Amino acid sequence: MKKALLIILMSLNISDLGACTLFWSARDDKILCAKNMDWTNKDTRMLFIPASDGKYGRMYFGIESNYGFTNTSGMNETGLWYAGASLPERTDIYNTYNKPRWDYELVEKIMEECSTVDEAIEIFSVYWEPHWSGHTLIADKYGNCVAIEYGEKDVVFLRNQTDFQVMTNFYLSDTINERWYNCYRYNIAYELLSNNTALSFGLFRDIAEETHAEGDYQTTLTTIHDLKNGFIQVYNMHNYHEFVNINLAEELEKGEHYLKCSDYFNQVQLLKPAINSVLSSEEVTFSWNADSYNYDLYYSKNEDFADFEKIEINIIHVNNSKINPFLFIGLLALLIFFKRNRKSVIFASVFILILAGISCEDIDLEPQFSKTNHFVTIKGLEPETTYYWKIICNNAEEYKSESVTWKFETL
Repeated sequence: MKKALLIILMSLNISDLGACTLFWSARDDKILCAKNMDWTNKDTRMLFIPASDGKYGRMYFGIESNYGFTNTSGMNETGLWYAGASLPERTDIYNTYNKPRWDYELVEKIMEECSTVDEAIEIFSVYWEPHWSGHTLIADKYGNCVAIEYGEKDVVFLRNQTDFQVMTNFYLSDTINERWYNCYRYNIAYELLSNNTALSFGLFRDIAEETHAEGDYQTTLTTIHDLKNGFIQVYNMHNYHEFVNINLAEELEKGEHYLKCSDYFNQVQLLKPAINSVLSSEEVTFSWNADSYNYDLYYSKNEDFADFEKIEINIIHVNNSKINPFLFIGLLALLIFFKRNRKSVIFASVFILILAGISCEDIDLEPQFSKTNHFVTIKGLEPETTYYWKIICNNAEEYKSESVTWKFETL
């Protein structure tokens, strides 16, 4: 029943999935891929399923809705990755060659059974998935990547012709038809991958930031995968100051589990010393915003923090919720009203209920950055030295969120 409902969701609402940006590259023995998931639904989730019954261990990113969990990207234990993006609606897609019908998502079958791009292509060559729309990017840890979408009569496979590949929301196999369009996000990602030779999580984060979306269909989740080593960085609500590290092998050892992504983020924003700033003093004040109350601050003369100083910061957690102004004004008016008319108890009760509803309304569900400031000052910096610094939030025992690394110099 759950799968049937999800099929209905996919078939009815695929045109409302918003924009997404996918990109992959394989260089210098590194293979990275990423997705910006742009959607109106902010309830992003991750699902981990260990290996069983001949199926590979795998994980999915997606969203939770009234229909249940809908995955939009994933990776299995062999280093095979997929991600999808929506396309303009078409009415000319048919099962031209009478392939066997597959009534659920083929990418899930692929994540369960395949370890290479060639095996994934074989699955899409054999089966017909009637509710599937959009297109899919699939990559493996051997340096292969393919974009899969419907052409004139059947699916087409667009293998990587260079050491990188980009996908957004127009048909890659049809660049002539006027109903498709060119995409600025595609052009930005393409240019950045063309002009930067060294692959890194930092480069992919920069591309994700440059191509993220805001407004109604904003980037709710960014995921960057290292296919060779099984590492994943997760960014929430296009806040590229903060991420959570995921080790896929370690997660699969824990058994099946389902997590709400936003639970592990603290809306971190690094402030000072600003990145690439120059200090004229041997004293520095580190400043950042975040909603956590336990931190480890690291600073080092090594970019990889091979040798570092650590400062533990424990802040007494105080519930500093502010009184809702509507409730305060309403209670004041209510007191005056009671003094003048003590008999209108029913009216007063209704009034209180209305105020309670207003005061409980969640006006801002997902602030991008925290407004709670933290800072610490240290002395004794060495002159003419480059320093690197970051913070780690220690609220959760697992999935500790971490800031990106900034650097500064001393004169």
